Amino acid sequence: MMSFTPTQKRILKAFKDLLIENGYRNATTHKIAESAQVNETTIFRNFKDKRGLLQATIDQYLADIDRLKQEQKDTGNLEKDLTAMADKYQKFVFDHQAIFMVGLRESFSLPEVNKDVEKIPIHFKSLLVSYLKKMQEKRLISQDLDIEMLAMNFVWLNFGFFLTQSRFTSSFLNITHEEFLAKNIRSFVKELKY
Repeated sequence: MMSFTPTQKRILKAFKDLLIENGYRNATTHKIAESAQVNETTIFRNFKDKRGLLQATIDQYLADIDRLKQEQKDTGNLEKDLTAMADKYQKFVFDHQAIFMVGLRESFSLPEVNKDVEKIPIHFKSLLVSYLKKMQEKRLISQDLDIEMLAMNFVWLNFGFFLTQSRFTSSFLNITHEEFLAKNIRSFVKELKY
């Protein structure tokens, strides 16, 4: 687990908030300092530059991915397990929304960020593939299923929900987190059974 001083945490929070609002280019060190209520030199002393802030944010993100890997518990109950996986994924991407937004907005100018952001859907897919294969071996789901494609569909379903919730305000497009889990995961599980 990474440890930051209270000042560093304030600076990182201000940086992440500005990333979401304005993107990487427009999140200037001046705006970050103002939002964090510190002098701009404090940012440079603690993180060197804006790229250092981005790297600290990415490092936090990667440490949290590793923690997620350790937390996965399988009960053998498809709906319960897939709901738990989707719930953890949603919480993770919303907690790390700043990195995801930078990855989407600035993927061409910051390819290293895109590479790091890509790690979570890859990790999520590998968890799902492993889990679904186990369920096939236990004959809890159909043997005829294309596990790789199902895992990708689950990733897309969850990522689409995240994008809709984080970018759109129309009530026509939005549903609650609980509704998403209850209705979409239940429908997905029905497709897996014989």
